[in-house]
Amino acid sequence: MKTSIKLNHASRLTAKIQSISFIILAIFIFSACGNGERRAERLQQEQLEEAKQNTEASINEVKRDVDERIEYLDEEIEEASGELEEELKESRKELKKELERLEEQMQKVEEATLEEWEEVVGGVTETVTAVREKQNEVSQKVREMLGEDVE
Repeated sequence: MKTSIKLNHASRLTAKIQSISFIILAIFIFSACGNGERRAERLQQEQLEEAKQNTEASINEVKRDVDERIEYLDEEIEEASGELEEELKESRKELKKELERLEEQMQKVEEATLEEWEEVVGGVTETVTAVREKQNEVSQKVREMLGEDVE
């Protein structure tokens, strides 16, 4: 059930990012059609900055979720020993790699220009989906290792 909730959240995030991108693209097209070019450019930049802020907030939300799972693993690692401890450490390492991927996307969002925005949004969407999938995969693996009920 939690997996579907996270995937639904990722779908809503994707739709939100895409709708913002559509607005920016529409503004870009309309501004190319006539006068008010400076005003349109300023509006485009404002829209881009707003889109960046929303995208960064969404990435930060995913990062918080991953951080929480890493904290949980840290607690379990303290109590574990032997092979279980090593497997839990490996799971934590996998999640930390996903955090690095999110950081890379955050950097791309910060540096994105209007012309690059569609490509950047596509990369963010792919990365967020992949991170959520990996996060759920690792969580399921950890539950199995710890002998918890897996749905």
